[in-house]
Amino acid sequence: MALHFLAEHAFDDLLAVWRRHSDLQHQRSTPIATLGLSRQALDNARQRMHRLRTALYPTVDERDGIVVTALCPVLDEVVHLCWNHRDDRRPGNVRCLCGELVPIP
Repeated sequence: MALHFLAEHAFDDLLAVWRRHSDLQHQRSTPIATLGLSRQALDNARQRMHRLRTALYPTVDERDGIVVTALCPVLDEVVHLCWNHRDDRRPGNVRCLCGELVPIP
């Protein structure tokens, strides 16, 4: 099974950010502030990949936490949205991977 193009891109990005962070960690002259920003970028890339993976390829255990399953016409893919996809500014909604709001039934 091939990965969806969004998951491929997010995974490539995660690997690039991870390698950069690792390289910075091994350089003795890297300022702490630079390491901190690098770690934030790594955490953001990991969160993005996790959100994509849980929406596109949920595990058996994660299926219990699915709030909405819908066909995303933009991605042409079925997405499984759970509580980590909720929109804090729009209670009662989750945000699809394409950015659209989906009401929680």
